[in-house]
Amino acid sequence: MNKILNYIKNGKGIGGWFILALSVLYILIGAFKFDVNKPKLVSVIQAAADQVLPIKIQNGVLTQPAQSRRQAILEFSDDAQNYNIRSNDNNDNSDANTQNNQNSMVFVVDPTISSLENEEVIFPGIYLTKNAAFLVNNDEIRIKPYSQDVEIQKADYSNEISAFLTALQWFIIGFGIIFLFLYYLIGVLFFSFCTSILTALTRRNMSFDSKMRLNTICMIVISLVSYILMQVVGISLHYSIFFALMILAELTYLVKLPKPEPASESQSEDKK
Repeated sequence: MNKILNYIKNGKGIGGWFILALSVLYILIGAFKFDVNKPKLVSVIQAAADQVLPIKIQNGVLTQPAQSRRQAILEFSDDAQNYNIRSNDNNDNSDANTQNNQNSMVFVVDPTISSLENEEVIFPGIYLTKNAAFLVNNDEIRIKPYSQDVEIQKADYSNEISAFLTALQWFIIGFGIIFLFLYYLIGVLFFSFCTSILTALTRRNMSFDSKMRLNTICMIVISLVSYILMQVVGISLHYSIFFALMILAELTYLVKLPKPEPASESQSEDKK
């Protein structure tokens, strides 16, 4: 404990390497979980392909399937570590009405419609209609008219799906580390600003680097505790609780710092 306190007070730098280490740790844990679940995800995506293929687009028109609707709904857990495929035959959306949430993605192939106006439930996902593809992302809908002929036969694409997911995994690892590092760095900067307010209120002195090191250590500890709680008992710390714990940790450290002596007293002692 004394080594940590001494590092905060007399160490060098802002603790950037610790922030980077935390970012790498979380991304590698996520990548490991993804790798473990990848075979199941491959089978789920292949099952979805089996339900909607074959597809043929010719001269800007969806010609296959001819007059039937095909769809597959991918459902996944809050932590995206569990997947399930569900299909609804034709236009039967009665079950979907009660399950429309952010943890579902749909792929619909329907040559009998030209828009989504009559859809009872619109999940995030891809809708291939007669003349265009509708890309739905929460409340945003983008329309992409067919610009070229496409024909995808019904077959086993497991190897291609696995290769794509592997490439996606490496991309997410690289991008995710950078994103998390910047995310935590901005968080540390914000709480360092809060520390500046607290030092003024408690009449303590701290350099900018010391504030950064303090909040880096506090954020790492609280983040790890929050992660362990989530994994063990399924409890996630709310942002307000996280904020309160960070402020409490800052105050706990600040009260250990001595108050600077008043200028008048120090000057009189110098004269003596």
